[in-house]
Amino acid sequence: PAEPVLPMLPAGQPKAPHDHLLAERIARWSRESIGGKVEVVDQSAGSWTASPDCSAPRLWLFLYGHYRTFYWTQPNLASMARGSSGGCFMTAAVLPLEVCVRNQTDPESCARGRAHAPLDWRLFARTMSDTPALLRAASTSALGRRMAHLVLRRSGELDAYPKGALIMPWHLLWALAEWAASVHGFRTAPNAVVLRTRPDAIYRAPFDLTRLSDYFA
Repeated sequence: PAEPVLPMLPAGQPKAPHDHLLAERIARWSRESIGGKVEVVDQSAGSWTASPDCSAPRLWLFLYGHYRTFYWTQPNLASMARGSSGGCFMTAAVLPLEVCVRNQTDPESCARGRAHAPLDWRLFARTMSDTPALLRAASTSALGRRMAHLVLRRSGELDAYPKGALIMPWHLLWALAEWAASVHGFRTAPNAVVLRTRPDAIYRAPFDLTRLSDYFA
């Protein structure tokens, strides 16, 4: 089935109970920020197929940060998620439109980070704003389409680090997860594990979630 995609201001009947709530949460950041604005460029609820052993995700992956090296790290993330949850996982990703932070002196190149060399985005993208297409490809090829996502164009204080650029996406990840669950018709279990991470993280082994989730059961 095709992935559900929702415009931020849909006309007519909402597609899911949380449609209006997600749109309002996003719009509120623009209304109440001082000199900041956020616009949704691309949105998807991903895909979910329930089974007797997995009616709702045991593990939620909350992914935030620039796309950067996710082209290479996505198989590692998917392997960790499957190994940690027995394949019972869902991903929520909120990413900026640009694949990396732009170099201020050369806007068509990536800025150098504190602990890494500049990234050559041309190795995996056609433009620096290819994040929507790249995320959809990652969802299909690595994550079994179990990834809901928002791709944002930000400006002003909502694009300023660390405060605006970090607080807003972590809030929207929860709103995105609620919306995806509503679209797919499941309720997240109170003892589901949420892992907040980045697109460029690498994992050496899966996690043992049993004791943690049992503690909150």
